[in-house]
Amino acid sequence: MICDECKNNLGSWAKAELSAAQANRLEQHLAECESCSVAAHNELAIVTAMRESQEIPPPSPGFEKQVLDVAIGRAHRPAEALRTTVGVAHGQAVPLQRLWSWVLHLVLAGVQARNRRMNWRRLKRIQ
Repeated sequence: MICDECKNNLGSWAKAELSAAQANRLEQHLAECESCSVAAHNELAIVTAMRESQEIPPPSPGFEKQVLDVAIGRAHRPAEALRTTVGVAHGQAVPLQRLWSWVLHLVLAGVQARNRRMNWRRLKRIQ
């Protein structure tokens, strides 16, 4: 294996996306080549840091019950409930109001995508 091929496959290797044979071949090259070994160490550190930074924090206690109660109309949503935290992201509390805005944004994005698909189908029928 040449160094260029090795370095092109380091990202997939660090994410465990290579087949066993490909990973074995790459690791043999890493054992022999110091510059590729350093690059592999750096790539693995980057992939590990990205995985750790993208972890989703667990919801706060009672979150599921609160959401279900609001969804079925059993609970009122006073101003205090909007400031309730639902979890911690990057060391900061995430307010319930922000969660609702994210949900609304995702729903609206889905509706827009559906409308675009429907309009595209209509245009194809006209042509």
